[in-house]
Amino acid sequence: MRLENFKILLDCRFWIKSASIGWWGLVVGSYVWFLGFVGRASLLDGWLSVVAATLIGGAGMNHLSKLYDKHFTEFNGFYLLPAGFISVGAAVLVIGALILSLNEELWAQCFGIVYTLIAVFAIVGGADTAPKSESNS
Repeated sequence: MRLENFKILLDCRFWIKSASIGWWGLVVGSYVWFLGFVGRASLLDGWLSVVAATLIGGAGMNHLSKLYDKHFTEFNGFYLLPAGFISVGAAVLVIGALILSLNEELWAQCFGIVYTLIAVFAIVGGADTAPKSESNS
């Protein structure tokens, strides 16, 4: 093999694309796994866990498929924003899931559900924050 075949590894945009896809996949997979703890919520008996996992997984797969379709020459640092938004949503999701799984009181269950729903909206909304390109419009 000649060195010309590895020229793609020297392009910064290739690494931005790889980081964006990897970060998004890692975070979405972790959220869907972590939502298993929400199943301990006594108020809804796991229903919220299934709904949230479906929404987060669907948004993640939608965004990931859009990222795979883009050529790496279109990438810049703004494509890392969605992963940043979902990472912020992660902190809220962790708080909500811990409140739901550790407290049986009604007030704690309500607060936990509100935190979890806010996290779901942040994650799903973050899926659409990447720059738009002319080819996908």
